[in-house]
Amino acid sequence: LSHTAIFSSKALNELRVQFGRHFADNVVRTPLDQPTINRPSGNFGKPANQPQGRTEDRWQIVNNFSYSIASHDLKFGVDYSRIHATSYFNNNTGGTFTFITDRPFDANDLTTYPTQFTQNVGDPNLVRPNDIYGVFAQDSWRMRPNFTVNAGLRYDHENAWKQATGVSDSALNIAPRLGFAWDPMNDQKTVVRGGGGLYYSKVFLNITGNIMLARRFVGVTIVNPGFPDPPSRATQGPQALPSTTVAPAEIHTPVTRQLSIGVKRELVGGFAASADFVNSRGRNLYYAPDVNAPDPVT
Repeated sequence: LSHTAIFSSKALNELRVQFGRHFADNVVRTPLDQPTINRPSGNFGKPANQPQGRTEDRWQIVNNFSYSIASHDLKFGVDYSRIHATSYFNNNTGGTFTFITDRPFDANDLTTYPTQFTQNVGDPNLVRPNDIYGVFAQDSWRMRPNFTVNAGLRYDHENAWKQATGVSDSALNIAPRLGFAWDPMNDQKTVVRGGGGLYYSKVFLNITGNIMLARRFVGVTIVNPGFPDPPSRATQGPQALPSTTVAPAEIHTPVTRQLSIGVKRELVGGFAASADFVNSRGRNLYYAPDVNAPDPVT
């Protein structure tokens, strides 16, 4: 739903409200207990990370207010989204057999048996709420007939990390922007333009989901298992926590710094040439270091 209100020749308000539902299913049509088979030549059977999927409901309200005064075009806005996502991720819930040979399995030949069976046991279903907030203010100022400056400030925040892990999301996502457009010849055929700003990303929900799942799964490992029934030949070891993902003590939202400057010139009617320099640098990007790497010696 949208509503546009024209208060005067100088004032305009735009209001939008939406509900959206998004499905992201990647279903492998095999039974959930179908195992994965790892052999030297490749992986076979059901992929260990399937099936998985997500249903995401989003309520959003956006309001932008524009006002013109003298040589300034001002604009202010707010943007709020409430996201409710339900997902399932059957990560190795069917188990994985590891073989050290590509020879076909023969029940009478122990050298063709798997050497290990691993399985995650737990609830693969998650509920992940997320609130996203954004506010901004900007001014397009025509300082001279041939020179315009655009300046703005934006603030973004969401609470996906807090909802999923208890670790607070970054609260300092202040994003300034500044740009200009200049007609140096004052003939409407040449323009020099440039600008820069900070742009914040959104939370990558796969990461928060992996952290939540790691808290509710335990790992089962059987050495020298039977096949296809793992416990039929070997003794199951004690349950152990599977490889897990943890959040840092302090969350920083990924951000890019973008800069550009360029010139464009009309050569003949309908034909122009331009050259631009663009630079982008990302910081606080998500990555997953192994904080408990094994010692290669021991």
